[in-house]
Amino acid sequence: MLGHFAVSVIMFSAVALYAFPVSAGDAKQLPAQLEKVHRLAFFGDSLTDGSDFPEYIVNTLNKLYPAQKFDFVNAGICGNRARDLVNRLDRDILSQKPDLTFIYIGTNDQNDVPQEQFRAELMYLSRRLKAAGSKVAFISLSGNTDPE
Repeated sequence: MLGHFAVSVIMFSAVALYAFPVSAGDAKQLPAQLEKVHRLAFFGDSLTDGSDFPEYIVNTLNKLYPAQKFDFVNAGICGNRARDLVNRLDRDILSQKPDLTFIYIGTNDQNDVPQEQFRAELMYLSRRLKAAGSKVAFISLSGNTDPE
């Protein structure tokens, strides 16, 4: 099993690939995926709950792009599954009006949640978030994935 530090490094790397510039020369140009993004939401399970990486990512983005003024919501709860995120989406995320939502989920689903159910719950989250105006990025360490 991966330690908390290793998980944080992996998740930071995944977000960095999404949000940070490819080279130092690009640092002044805001990446297209961050245009009109000010509030980031980190939504998930224990990999998000109590982690320092959301604050670290937002602080790094604010240093790279100070005019953008990023802030964040950390809505991670230990032990959550995709079904739990569906159930608390309105209260914990949509009410915060994020411009970009990172969803970290799957570790607790992988052993006993059918893959079709897991996929349907992720698609539901994506549809609802996009309909509310949030960009969506999924990050999972779960083995419950589909290569398609």
